[in-house]
Amino acid sequence: PWFHPVNYATGPDGALYVADFYRRFVEHPDYIPGPLRAQVPWRTGAVHGRLWRIKPKGALLKPADARPSLSRASTVELVKCLGHPNGWWRDTAQRLLLERRDPSAIPLLKSEIANRKSQIPWARLHALWTLDGLQALDEQSLLRALRDKQPRIREHAVRLSESFLARNVRGGSPRPPKFKLPKELSRLAKDSDARVLLRLALTATYVPSPARLEILIALAQRGVENPWQSAAILSSLGWESWPFLKRLLKQEPRWLTAPTVAQNDFLEKVGQLVAARHSDSELAEAVARLRGSSEQP
Repeated sequence: PWFHPVNYATGPDGALYVADFYRRFVEHPDYIPGPLRAQVPWRTGAVHGRLWRIKPKGALLKPADARPSLSRASTVELVKCLGHPNGWWRDTAQRLLLERRDPSAIPLLKSEIANRKSQIPWARLHALWTLDGLQALDEQSLLRALRDKQPRIREHAVRLSESFLARNVRGGSPRPPKFKLPKELSRLAKDSDARVLLRLALTATYVPSPARLEILIALAQRGVENPWQSAAILSSLGWESWPFLKRLLKQEPRWLTAPTVAQNDFLEKVGQLVAARHSDSELAEAVARLRGSSEQP
């Protein structure tokens, strides 16, 4: 009854460490009726506390791994630790790489992302985020990650594309002569993983047009039956609700004449976004388009 765990974490040796408050009472006196407060020894155990180390029978890791000294590890060794099976080692190695800001880590991290033979996906994941933290994430590394065989790597690469696009498109800096990222993101609209598609719908707001509309239309054609995907698409439309709706109805005319419940609900919400623009020209064009559709058999 004294066991009151308040936190837990995986240790470098692979064991689970649990911080135990270890008090007899955890209730606050304010929540006990007045006459009873003086009868309870509230501070019993106040000088105590316990750490539990939970592990399976037998050794967890090699003895060298159980006593890490990553603060003295080289940059090469830290990059290798990004593929360690224990998350504590990966997280600590990434933190130290970011704190050191050693430029020699950048080509090593890019090489890790390009290593398609690696069977350790989290090494590539940590390498991606470490490059981003070092402000050294380039388009080539993103393109490789977007084509990764692991869907979680693709998902995170899509998310990391946001900061890259913000710097290179919205930030006013000159766009590279062969800017391939928007086209690669458009290709992902056909991805088979639901989380990749949801992330893509959210990230599309950073993609410059016309690639943005291309992505959102492709996602809408596949995913408006999913309420989360539908909401993500709507959130990324911005001020292009009418161009989006016009192109969508051109490709999917049956959404007006014989829509599903989800399609009808989605069109209604897009229409609300069009109205919220208060653009006389867009509203006139939208009304004309709807009138023309209502006259069809």
